[in-house]
Amino acid sequence: MSTRKGLTDNALIFRRSVREGLRDPGPAFVLPLLPPLLLTIVFIALFERLAELPAFGVGQYVDYLAPGAVLLTAVLGAGFTSTSLAQDVRGG
Repeated sequence: MSTRKGLTDNALIFRRSVREGLRDPGPAFVLPLLPPLLLTIVFIALFERLAELPAFGVGQYVDYLAPGAVLLTAVLGAGFTSTSLAQDVRGG
């Protein structure tokens, strides 16, 4: 597969996923954001006092937790895209 064909295929899948997400934003945008948002809120409420320990090393607990929440959002969004692609391959 050439690089150009790979980029064209990726652009096609991206456009189809965005269009589908705009038609039904719940599974595409809202559901991937809910778990990281809820986990961030719960973990900050539970473990925020850890940042007060001298050996913690990071300014605030949210600074420690935020990269994981962003990564989790990306992984869940990729899950939506891969599920949509599998449905397209199966159903046409």
